[in-house]
Amino acid sequence: GGGGGGGKFLDGMLRYLRDEHQAKKGEPLPGEWTTEEDPNTPQQRNGCDCGVFTCVNAEGLSVGKELRFGQREVTENARERIALAILEGKI
Repeated sequence: GGGGGGGKFLDGMLRYLRDEHQAKKGEPLPGEWTTEEDPNTPQQRNGCDCGVFTCVNAEGLSVGKELRFGQREVTENARERIALAILEGKI
């Protein structure tokens, strides 16, 4: 991951959600949805951890945690936590 381009990705994801909701439910996605790009969101410092960072960011956002971690925390323990959650059937 080279970083950047997050706004285009977010816009694409919102378009996907709207299209999927319309296709599956037969009606527009309810409510006013917007995207917000936060320049302080932790990002990987290499080319192989983007998926792990995505999972850790999503986990934090889903429970209202402040996103304060870096490459070291992801490298040292996030992969193991994700693998354990998968093995235990939690995700």
